[in-house]
Amino acid sequence: MVILLAIGVGWLVQHDKNDTSDTVDNEPAATASATTDTDTDASGTGGDTVGQYGDTVGQYGDGGNTGDSTLDDHGDGGSTDDAYDEPAEPETTPLSAEDEEFAAVDVDDCLGDHRDDDDWSSTTPTVASCSAPGSYYRVSSVSEDLGCESEDMVWWHDNDDGTETNLCLNRNYRVGQCMFAVHEGDVLSIYWNAVTDCEASFPDKYEYIVRVTAVSPDGAPEGNCGTDEQWSPENGGAFCGRVVWKRNDMPDL
Repeated sequence: MVILLAIGVGWLVQHDKNDTSDTVDNEPAATASATTDTDTDASGTGGDTVGQYGDTVGQYGDGGNTGDSTLDDHGDGGSTDDAYDEPAEPETTPLSAEDEEFAAVDVDDCLGDHRDDDDWSSTTPTVASCSAPGSYYRVSSVSEDLGCESEDMVWWHDNDDGTETNLCLNRNYRVGQCMFAVHEGDVLSIYWNAVTDCEASFPDKYEYIVRVTAVSPDGAPEGNCGTDEQWSPENGGAFCGRVVWKRNDMPDL
């Protein structure tokens, strides 16, 4: 009896085991797998959805980037505003032909121009050979303001653009040049810058015309001119001269 009971219990256990195994074997594993895949796909879809949301977020993020671009655009707009705020470059006035003639003069050039009392003999400087009789001034410097040192003469010029070109000049004494003079007792006082044609008429304030007969650029001792008069200008050198014309009522000197 005991033996039969044991056999019966063993059969029941084996039967239950076989039923469980059959159930698992008989279930459509592919379906379960498909279900799992479906869940996975759904989850994946959800993942895609999340990805879409993520993309949406990314788009919002891109929108944020777009916002950044917008800010950059505003920044560029700010640059544009800055560009508008910058003062316009002033228009430059071109130099006139007269301005260019003054600008073309260099230091150590000599000029064939002289003063006729209040005016120059020409409206613009004429560069000449420094050894020629008609070369009256040597350019010692060119100034863009009113400053000239102890030169004999300054030729001022205002350019059309508002600047200045001023020629600082020293007398260039050459044989054959003539200048006006006056007398003070027995002394003949010459006007260095009162250059004239040797046969010109006399302005009221002058009495004599003196012609240069010799020039010593490095200076000369007294009495070097013989019977002619001798002058030693402040800027150096010496020259000899004699009277070639005088007013009728003036003494011979």
